Amino acid sequence: MRTQQATDKKKIITKGVILCILGTLLVGFLPRIFLQNMDLYLTNTPPLYPPSIVFPIAWSILYLCIGIAVFLVYLNHHDIQHHKNLCYIFYATQLFLAMLWPILFYGLQSPISACVCLFLLLVFSILTMYYFYGNNIASGILFTIYNVWLLYALYLNLSLLFIN
Repeated sequence: MRTQQATDKKKIITKGVILCILGTLLVGFLPRIFLQNMDLYLTNTPPLYPPSIVFPIAWSILYLCIGIAVFLVYLNHHDIQHHKNLCYIFYATQLFLAMLWPILFYGLQSPISACVCLFLLLVFSILTMYYFYGNNIASGILFTIYNVWLLYALYLNLSLLFIN
């Protein structure tokens, strides 16, 4: 009986890792595979604009962090299901918006639409952070880091919009 419980627990963890962490990484990298011109706005850059190599490294780390955050929510069996469902709804919404932003900014070359998308992403990410804190403090902390980066990204997006 104990071996069955251990096997079931391994299945739950494996499913969670695949869905939460690898799924998040996949969604994060998917738009970048199809976008060609990621250096589109590099002629005039705002103050505090980092070297281009920073972005893929930062986004990889951030997608890993938010994937781990949702995995921790997934593993928490003490949370009521309604609260957990709200966590997943806000998480999925902000992840969709995060996938949409590079398509708008680089693919469609619409920094205004991308800026609106990024603002909505930040709103849903803050809601996600709030609900994740209620489920698991570590998840909330990981989303706080992500939100700080999104504020920085919004500054860059707005700056590039006005400069170019």
